[in-house]
Amino acid sequence: MPFKKIADNIKTIQEIAEKTQNLEFKKAILALEKQIFELEKENFELKQALSKQQEFNMQLKDNLCWNLKEDGSKEEVPYCSTCWYDKNKAIPMHVGEYYYTCKVCKNKISNGKEIPATKFII
Repeated sequence: MPFKKIADNIKTIQEIAEKTQNLEFKKAILALEKQIFELEKENFELKQALSKQQEFNMQLKDNLCWNLKEDGSKEEVPYCSTCWYDKNKAIPMHVGEYYYTCKVCKNKISNGKEIPATKFII
């Protein structure tokens, strides 16, 4: 049932509550309105998330998300898999010498290059 129709029904019930002057009835209606508002907000957020998901064609490989273009090739820079799957945000990874790093969640993933032993000497 669309939220508009539910809201119209609530309004009708509110009018009845006003006529009866029943305080408990009015409180119950206010609680119901709050729940409807929360559902509308969640619905909006889910629609936004779905829209965002449809903008990308992500493929997970080696803990990185790669956006595949229409021709099947992948973009040059991967996206953070943590931000994509947990927060539904497409955050490009920073390409470092040995790691891809997410500027948002600080996720670090090896880029496959071996770190020379001399880098470990203090």
